[in-house]
Amino acid sequence: MPRKGGNGRKRPADDNRESRWKEDADYLDIPVEPREHVEEAAEDWEPPLPPGPPSKRARTTWTPPRRQGGAGRRPPPRRGGESVSVRFTSLPAEYTYDMVMEMHGSFGLDVAAVEDLNFEPPQRMSNRGPTIRAITVRYANEESAVAARDTLFEQPVLNRAGDTLYLGAEVVVADGGRQGRRQHRPRSPETAVQRWNPPQRGGGRRPPGPDVIYPSAYISDVPVEYKESTMLKLHRACNVDETKVMAVKFLPPQEKQAETCCCIVRYLDQETADQAVAAIRGRPVQLRSGICKFFGAKPAKPARWMVELGITLPGQEPKALGDAARPPAIQNGGQEAEPNEADWCGQGKSCVGRVGMLLYEDVSTGTPFCEACWERFEQEDAKAVADAPGTEEYEEGQ
Repeated sequence: MPRKGGNGRKRPADDNRESRWKEDADYLDIPVEPREHVEEAAEDWEPPLPPGPPSKRARTTWTPPRRQGGAGRRPPPRRGGESVSVRFTSLPAEYTYDMVMEMHGSFGLDVAAVEDLNFEPPQRMSNRGPTIRAITVRYANEESAVAARDTLFEQPVLNRAGDTLYLGAEVVVADGGRQGRRQHRPRSPETAVQRWNPPQRGGGRRPPGPDVIYPSAYISDVPVEYKESTMLKLHRACNVDETKVMAVKFLPPQEKQAETCCCIVRYLDQETADQAVAAIRGRPVQLRSGICKFFGAKPAKPARWMVELGITLPGQEPKALGDAARPPAIQNGGQEAEPNEADWCGQGKSCVGRVGMLLYEDVSTGTPFCEACWERFEQEDAKAVADAPGTEEYEEGQ
């Protein structure tokens, strides 16, 4: 009977041809493990998907949805009510986000209610005036915005040049993303003196205003690396009771690379303030560059709103608002300074400075010098010392 061909053909078991072929080829017989064959159902099988696009970064900002069918815009997450913005003007150009937030905190305003700050480009008030800028602050609710406007309106601030600026404030009510009507705080036409009133409702956590004016001292030529603890050590070295120092406020330096700045120190009584001014004024200090400077110290003036509201010094009887003395600079039309205070550089026609510079007092003669004349005086003094006979011999001996 003939054999069947194709796949059904079988090789007899007693065939030795395969064994002889393996022996001739010297091929080792390696056992092979059988593979398990798992049949997949045709309905469960799916073709492989093509590679997808690269994953995108998660969005970190919230975009409000578009208005549909006349519905109002939904507030962002974790924000309640309608946000209200306040536009502040006459802000020093060097003010930063941290300085604005610190100003809010120092007046007891709700810092958590500030949602956004928008700084406008700086500009000059006049041809030779200080550089200022405007800023729009958005608050979470109207109460916080009105409290910030009432507190900071016409608040005096200092710039790097020592000029006093007065903030302007106006509330801008947001209405569907557009500016609504502007609400101006009423200002008395009689005088331009800053009038401060505590916030009446919402947002503010400021306690009632002070009943007295604590004396303060204005200290200049302070190294920029000084801190409040360093100033307390300075008072201790000058035999001044450091426990009567209430607060120390450092002012920003006039230049980025400046080594010195100014600060205002508040004391508990007038006696300690006078003692500190007399002890610190003229005391030498060495800067990090090796230059020797001398501390300047003088009594600081109280804020004009305190003087106008009749707030008195410690130990004095309170005055009525109508009996409060107006500042001489305002009473005389801004043409005359207070008594025993210099407002002009003592170099006269030889002055090389400009209007608005700080004045320094020579402790030996009492002559006032502006910043430019004082710097020129120090350069001439250093040159005279370098050109003095015997200087080279002294340096070689060292």
